[in-house]
Amino acid sequence: MEASQRTGFVAPGMTCGFGTATVVFVAAWLTHLPALDLEANVAGPAILIAWAIGAVALGRMVARNQATLAGLAAGLTTALLILIPLGSALVEAPIGDEPLPGASGISSSTIVRAMGFMGTAIVIGLGGTLLGSRLANAPVRAARQWLPRFACIACVATIPLLAIGGLVTTTDSGMAFPDWPTSDGANMFLYPLSLMARPDRYFEHTHRLFGAFVGLTTLSLAVFTFGTERGRGFRIAAVMLVLAVCVQGVLGALRVTEESTALRVVHGFVAQVFFGALVGFAVTLSGAWAPVGRLERDAALRKFKLFATMALHSCLLQHVLGAMYRHMKYGGSSGVQHLLYTHAAVALFVFVTAIVAVIIGSGAARAAGPLGPTIRAWTTRAGASVSVQFLLGWAAFFAVSHDKGVLTSPSPVTATITTAHQANGALLLGSLIVLWLLSRRAWKATGVA
Repeated sequence: MEASQRTGFVAPGMTCGFGTATVVFVAAWLTHLPALDLEANVAGPAILIAWAIGAVALGRMVARNQATLAGLAAGLTTALLILIPLGSALVEAPIGDEPLPGASGISSSTIVRAMGFMGTAIVIGLGGTLLGSRLANAPVRAARQWLPRFACIACVATIPLLAIGGLVTTTDSGMAFPDWPTSDGANMFLYPLSLMARPDRYFEHTHRLFGAFVGLTTLSLAVFTFGTERGRGFRIAAVMLVLAVCVQGVLGALRVTEESTALRVVHGFVAQVFFGALVGFAVTLSGAWAPVGRLERDAALRKFKLFATMALHSCLLQHVLGAMYRHMKYGGSSGVQHLLYTHAAVALFVFVTAIVAVIIGSGAARAAGPLGPTIRAWTTRAGASVSVQFLLGWAAFFAVSHDKGVLTSPSPVTATITTAHQANGALLLGSLIVLWLLSRRAWKATGVA
């Protein structure tokens, strides 16, 4: 209670604000897809409805006596964050196909409309939090209890970034803009939406904007961690995540400016590892990571650790092969088909080891003491992820084999399947990282090195 009184509304406001901004980003991306070509009078209300639902849903976590100030803080946080994509929607459309350089596309009316959007964000944040807090009876939580919730928001915010990155690769849109950090010479945050009718431009540009959002979210997570966690390990992990997202941003930039296939591969692989590490960080912050105490030595715990380790490492190899195949096929590199078949073969090993880890883990949960419920929950998630991934993998294999235009203009079905396969691969990797961490923690609690 003392900690919550010190931090007041900042922690819940920050968490709900970033969460609502994630909802707005995804809704805006979906409603502005070039293929849908929705009118403004349709897209606008759809975004507002999603926005309000997100604010109410997140407001359910806030205690009633904190709702007013937390709602204002959440609305202000969302207002500041939506400035990232808002510039593209409000900047004046240029004459022709070339964007206006710098900020020359901003007029006084643009500023007024931006202020209107920010005011709307504050109103929705306040109203949604007040309503959500009254629909639930959440307790007052200390800032340290909000940290794992913010970490979960960071994980969720990274998923659309990975999915859009997958679309960029699938549709070979990575070079839609040959420059960085500018886009066709214009300020990246002020590139007009009117020039994004081409899908390649839309995918690549929104991928850049989502990247900026995830980078800011990760930095905020680190600041949040330093402000609430005294544990040295958590602080080091938070700094490592910030360094990782910065490295990923630099790799993305060099991948464009250097037109390097090798950097494409590394950029794609690091994205998956970053997400997995973020999931692991969120779980270790949660209440599920409570002190375990001493556990009895059990053979099931040792086998669980063995197969969880095998599944994780084989999955990492699988991601390397997948990144190599997806990026090298567009460069016309030799041996691409060999990579595809090797990727498919390793998929069998990943599937078998992951399923065995899931089965053994479910049994080992009985000997894992306080970690038992968490192990059961994550074995279920890992089992579902690896099953879906196995099916998506073969669907992608046959789709790629039969889609003759996959290297130039993949069909919508092929693009959807391969992108879903890539995005679910990140979810699988995150689940296996958590299983590996849990298996190590349980085995260590038996006193065996």
